[in-house]
Amino acid sequence: MGNYSKQLAERIRTQGPKKGFCAICRTYGKLTKEHVPPAGCGNVSNVVLRSLSKIGSTDKRDSFVSQGGLKFGSTCHKCNNERLGINYDPELIKLYKEMKQLSESVSNNRLSLPRCKTFFIKPQKIARSVIGHIIAANSIASLSENSEHKGIYSQLVEYFIDADAPLPNNVEIYCWFYPSRDIRILKFFGRTFKWGVNPVVGDVLKFFPLAFWVVWNVPKEINISLPKLLSNHNIGGDELVQLTIDFASYPPLDFPERPNNDGASLYASAINSVGVPKFV
Repeated sequence: MGNYSKQLAERIRTQGPKKGFCAICRTYGKLTKEHVPPAGCGNVSNVVLRSLSKIGSTDKRDSFVSQGGLKFGSTCHKCNNERLGINYDPELIKLYKEMKQLSESVSNNRLSLPRCKTFFIKPQKIARSVIGHIIAANSIASLSENSEHKGIYSQLVEYFIDADAPLPNNVEIYCWFYPSRDIRILKFFGRTFKWGVNPVVGDVLKFFPLAFWVVWNVPKEINISLPKLLSNHNIGGDELVQLTIDFASYPPLDFPERPNNDGASLYASAINSVGVPKFV
C-alpha cells in the first residue's frame, strides 16, 4: 500500500525542485511557479487535481490540492515572467475577460448568450501562451534531467521562443467554447476517430470559457470541424484577426478525451490531469 500511495503522489505532484531545468527552454536555474492557465484567466482558487484516469474517485490518495490556483513549479524566471507574463499571456487574458464579461452580463440580465460572437485577437500571441502553459505543465521528473525536447516539442519550443516565427505547417490549434469550471490538461494525447486510421495526437488545455487543442500531423482522412485559432500561420505577432466563437453549438465538455464508440483515447496518466475547483 505504501508503494501504491507513493506512485499516486508522484503522478499528481506539481511542485518541482527549487532548481532544475526549465520545462520550456531547458535552461538550468531557479524554478518558479507557473499558473496553468494564467492566474489572469481566473485560475486563483484552490484546485483538487486528479489524473484523467481517476476522475470520480473519492479516495484522497488519488488527488492533490493545489492552493491559489493550479500551478506547476517548472519554469525559469524568463519563461514565466517575461515570455509568458509580459509578451504572450495578456492577449489570452484579454480574450478570457471579454468572454467572461459577456457571460456575466447575460447572466445578470437574465438573457441568453448570442449564438455567435466575434472577437478581435492577436492569435500568434494567444497560440504561444497556450503552448507555453501546456509545456509548463510537465512531468516533474523531467525537471532534474539535462535533456532536450524531442520531436514536435522541439518545434513548438522554437516557435514559442522566437516571437517572429510562423506556427509550424504541421501544427494546428483548434479552439471552442468550454462552459465548465474544470481545468483539463492533456499532454501527448491521442484520439482515434476511425478504426484503421492513425490517431490525432496533440495537447489539450481547457478552462472556462475556452478549450484549445494543439494537434500535429493530422491524418488526411480526418476532418476536425472546429474553428482554427490561426487560419493563416504566417501573420505577424501583433496582427489582429477576427475569431468567432459559437456559443450554441460546441463539443461535449469531455471532448476530445472521451471517444465515440468507434474510437479510442491514448494517454499517459502522469501528464494528463483534471483540476476541479475546491469550494470547501
